Amino acid sequence: MRTLQFIINGTHEDPTANPLPKKRYTRRQQWTPGARRYQEWESFVSDIFREKARASELEPYLTRLFDRKPLDTGKLKCKMSLKIFWKGDAHGDPENIFGSIADALFVNDKYLEGEFKYEQSKDKKARVEVKLEIDDGPGVHSRDPKRVGRQRNTVLAPKRRKKP
Repeated sequence: MRTLQFIINGTHEDPTANPLPKKRYTRRQQWTPGARRYQEWESFVSDIFREKARASELEPYLTRLFDRKPLDTGKLKCKMSLKIFWKGDAHGDPENIFGSIADALFVNDKYLEGEFKYEQSKDKKARVEVKLEIDDGPGVHSRDPKRVGRQRNTVLAPKRRKKP
């Protein structure tokens, strides 16, 4: 099990603001101000993650520096735990905060499970404490070339016998 913890303070616009919720938009809408703001938020989150992950045990799962999403875990089981501290009462839905951070970090969040807790911040500064866990134990897919393509309990087809 590989783990990494980091903190996202505020947003890219204001270090005390509440985190941005997940934004859904069509291809045509991607240049609107709201969509651009969300893309900048994703870049902000991924930059914070890359800084922390470079010298950690998650380094083998990092994508190339110029890729938009920094974490490629393939089919490994991952868990993301969030603790959200709100600045005030005007904030997004916690599920959508989870989704926006998952969008910013993972190339494929299909195998991601998670949980979140939230509370009001006592110092009136919003932040998100993130804990990532990647299970790369035996029997799961890995980026290790020796184990790629192997699955636990795989049943192989019997060999065909040659006819005489």
